[in-house]
Amino acid sequence: MLLGLTGWPLKTSLSPALHRAFLKNCGLAGSYELFPARGGELDRLFGSLAGRGFRGLNVTYPHKRKARELCSSLAGHARDLQAVNTVVFQQGDMTGYNTDVPGFLFMLSRIRTRAPYLIAGCGGVAEAVKKALSIQGHDAVVFCRDPGGCRLSGDVRSVDELADAVRARQRCTVINATTLGWRDSDPFPSGIRDLANSVFLDLNYNPGWQWRNELKSSGTIVVTGEIMLLGQAAESFRIWTGCRPDTDGVLKRMKK
Repeated sequence: MLLGLTGWPLKTSLSPALHRAFLKNCGLAGSYELFPARGGELDRLFGSLAGRGFRGLNVTYPHKRKARELCSSLAGHARDLQAVNTVVFQQGDMTGYNTDVPGFLFMLSRIRTRAPYLIAGCGGVAEAVKKALSIQGHDAVVFCRDPGGCRLSGDVRSVDELADAVRARQRCTVINATTLGWRDSDPFPSGIRDLANSVFLDLNYNPGWQWRNELKSSGTIVVTGEIMLLGQAAESFRIWTGCRPDTDGVLKRMKK
């Protein structure tokens, strides 16, 4: 079973450890490899992997939209979101899926949050988060740099309004669906004190992000993206193999 991940950068990815654990858990022989690729390199990579007999590929930033264009067909949430993070190679065809929605639902099933929900970002992950929340009957306000150019429907506002929105609500859940936090020194458009009674879900998991670490040390409930990643990975693995891995066991090892 040949599996892998492409995107840029990939050096901090937890995906290989997760999928190798899944292979062992399900009694399957195989490997999970990393394929770092910059923009413009995806076409050749897809062709190369198909020729090598690969079964599945995960796709992460910044290639989810481009991967959609390269797939022969789209299935499930990929059709709605028009973004692909999971590809199945089979008999010359490439089918694209998106596991962000089930990944975020998996995260919500294992943590406590507080309505209302405020989402920072308006890319594919933000759209998936908004859809997952709607499945559970929750509305969300989206904050981004260009509200007029955002493809998300509903209440979309400028990111400059996020701090005021947090202060006005006092208790809420703020979801970071941006790339803020990839660098240790990144700021965030909300004050740390304003989030004192709220929950902060950071869908990234860079342990060195100084702003988020200061937020956590102030007493705010902070949850990072490893749990969502585990849910995404388990759904991708199920699509590729038909096997549902033991996520509880892997989650315990991740926390440890």
